[in-house]
Amino acid sequence: METTRTIIHLQEEIDRLQSEYQVCLCSMAEQNLSLRNSVAAKEDELRDFRAEWERAILELTTFLIDGSRSLGDASRQIKSISFSFPDVNNLISERIVRAAEICIEKEETILLLQKSLEDAQNTVMEMEQKLYSLKGATIALTEFQQPEKIFKQRGNPVV
Repeated sequence: METTRTIIHLQEEIDRLQSEYQVCLCSMAEQNLSLRNSVAAKEDELRDFRAEWERAILELTTFLIDGSRSLGDASRQIKSISFSFPDVNNLISERIVRAAEICIEKEETILLLQKSLEDAQNTVMEMEQKLYSLKGATIALTEFQQPEKIFKQRGNPVV
């Protein structure tokens, strides 16, 4: 008779623990779903952000290339003009030389802008890498915390 009571008591304890485990499992599943949705939303944001950056980079690159070509053409024309007036009027020649210098300065500015654009692209890639790393860390932390919660709810120490 005592054995029967013990077996019944143990079965009740098993049922209770299974019920607790089921509740914890449901809670973890909901949390995981919530985290997956958050990560998916962030990935969508990142894709949109990256597409926007790529469009802006393409527009800026096209603008810079066109500007560089125009400045190159203008510089060649100015040099051609300056060579045709070497002795006629010194003032005109000086102004043409100054205009050529300004064109060269603008070309250098374009090169600096292109370098800044490359730096911005590198920053975007670094941000993406950090986001993916953060995603992995969040998932790992969530997976690590789940067994810990179950043990705490049972009153068992975490090993």
